[in-house]
Amino acid sequence: AVALVAGAVGGYLAASAGDGEQAEVLAFVAEPGTRVARFTGEVQGSLAVVYRPGEDLSYVLGTDLEDPPTGRDYQLWTIRDGQPVSQGTFEPDDGSLVLEVPADPSAADVMAVTIEVDGGVPAPEGPIVFQTPITA
Repeated sequence: AVALVAGAVGGYLAASAGDGEQAEVLAFVAEPGTRVARFTGEVQGSLAVVYRPGEDLSYVLGTDLEDPPTGRDYQLWTIRDGQPVSQGTFEPDDGSLVLEVPADPSAADVMAVTIEVDGGVPAPEGPIVFQTPITA
């Protein structure tokens, strides 16, 4: 199972993470209980979250992502019982993303990404462009 999870994130890391960051994420992935949830999206690119239920650390990994429009950022949300909580904003680096998120996605029903004004907003205003259900 660990090999399957490692294979699922290997492509993300090969394209986007530096050596130290790659080692850190691979060590995280190798731990028992690690899960991967792939986002579906309305925009170009692939996105996944790697997490372990009960731990306040996860990684969002992406490849082939298009840049948000000028003056905009992607904003990551965890959503539980319809209530969104911002997990910060991000922009891909040459289409790639390795984002450390200090949150436990398993406490949410869904993770979603919207496109918002630079710096983000307190509640989603833009349409959801990526989303994935989360299982504990």
